Amino acid sequence: MTRLCLVLTATKELIPPYRRELGSRMFKCYFVQNLPSANAILAQWHFDAIVLHANGFGELLAEILDGLSQQSAAPVLLVLDSADEGQQIEALECGAAEIAVEPVSGRLLCAKLTRLIEISQPRQGAKPKLIQFGPLRLDPRRAMATVNGNRLPLTPGEFELLVLLASRAEEFVDRDTIARTLAGSSDLESRRSADMHVCRIRRKLREAGARRVLLETVYGRGYMLQLEALEDASMAAVPAAPEWTV
Repeated sequence: MTRLCLVLTATKELIPPYRRELGSRMFKCYFVQNLPSANAILAQWHFDAIVLHANGFGELLAEILDGLSQQSAAPVLLVLDSADEGQQIEALECGAAEIAVEPVSGRLLCAKLTRLIEISQPRQGAKPKLIQFGPLRLDPRRAMATVNGNRLPLTPGEFELLVLLASRAEEFVDRDTIARTLAGSSDLESRRSADMHVCRIRRKLREAGARRVLLETVYGRGYMLQLEALEDASMAAVPAAPEWTV
């Protein structure tokens, strides 16, 4: 069974190794590089676990752990770059459920995450969620998108970009955030490919009949996912913002 894992790391170079290690062991990972981005996604999705890499956060680590624990019931595995006992104690007191000290193998990391999830599931009591945005439906656990029940053929990079935009619908997503998403998707995808991905997603949405789902360009800033207003007043009750269903 695929498990959803949010990885918060300030070090961009760690993204590909973490994805390869966890992805090969049935973990679907989503990478962010700061607490606001993590909170935005945690407010929308239910994750099975969170991996927080301490390197790069310094004195903000305690604040980040506290913020994660307030936003989500998912257990936090903290990866430290040293075995300092005082730092470990402080991290546990601030909300970390488990600690791994580098160097840590992918096998050990996954074993720790699996055990954390098994222990915490009764406490969380949440079901995996889907995002519904007009006729568009996104299932992050199965990495599948549908329009009016019909599967939307997306590449992994296109799917993750669409999920990012849908999780922050009605607000622009800057190019740097998009670049990090694409960089985490594959070593070959880069910031230059953002426009290409957006064009392909637009075309596929249009061909699938999701003409009300608009992927707008915010010139000089990034992109925004919006839902076109309905002309038929009888359908005015359909929400413009994303709606989560179990």
